[in-house]
Order: sequence, then structure tokens, then C-alpha cells
Amino acid sequence: MVNDPVNKIDLLGLDTITASVNVDISTPVDIFNFIFGTDIIGNGGGIGIAVSFPGLNGGELDIGAYITGAVNKGTGIAGKKYGVSANAALGYCAGSVRDLHGRSGQIGFNDGIGGMSLQLDGKDNIVGADVHLGRGYSAGASESLTATLSLRRGILH
Repeated sequence: MVNDPVNKIDLLGLDTITASVNVDISTPVDIFNFIFGTDIIGNGGGIGIAVSFPGLNGGELDIGAYITGAVNKGTGIAGKKYGVSANAALGYCAGSVRDLHGRSGQIGFNDGIGGMSLQLDGKDNIVGADVHLGRGYSAGASESLTATLSLRRGILH
């Protein structure tokens, strides 16, 4: 995960700690779509803050905020993501605050009092993880798009 030049992940060995609040409403969206014949694909998202700090090979200290919107990727339980949950999360990602922006994927669960998620980059490499506490039940996979606001880099989306 750290300093992996073969997969082009975190070449400088940077580390980023994240804290966020998230909501997953995939099942109510599916029910709404069924009843009203709509095709809404959004199913959740979150906002958070991130702090990156230099790794073993250098890098930069940075702080920023991010917002993420998630949609079903079709690879959860029985090909869907199911559940309703809201949580507060603390996580780690390889790279810097600016590396959080763009497309990524998540797989995870929430079992009523908490759960965990793994973050994947565009090539399905595991680049981060978080542990969360919050009410509700959900399990599955989703694809997300994240925009960041960094003190060093400004807005990236």
C-alpha cells in the first residue's frame, strides 16, 4: 500500500488520516425507484476532513476537506448494495489530501453499531481503510466521486 512503484501507488510514501461523517441510503432509493418508476442512482455520500503528512521518502504537510458522492457499483450482496446507515469514520489512506479526489471504490459493511470499509483506487488496488461507528445496517460495494479542498492545492474535482 505504501511506496508501491509497480502499481504507481503513493510513490513518496505519504500518509493521510481522514475523519468523516457518512450516510448510506441505498435501499430507500431502490424502493423509491420501484414505486415511482424513476432511475435515481445516487445512494449516499459523506463529508470529512483530511490531514496528510510526510512519509519516509518526503512529501508535504497538508490539511483539507472533502465531499464524496457514492453510487451502486452492482457488486454487493446479490449484485446490489443494501441498507440504511449513518456513521462517523476515522480512516487512513496512502498518499496526500489531493490524492483523495477523483473516482474510487469502496467495499464495506455496517452491522448496527459500526463497521469498516476498504478504499480502492481506479485499478482496484487497496489504498485505504476506515473504521466507523453509527446506526444502521448496510453491506456491499459502491463507486464514488470525491472533490477536495486543500490548503496547498485549492479545489480539485
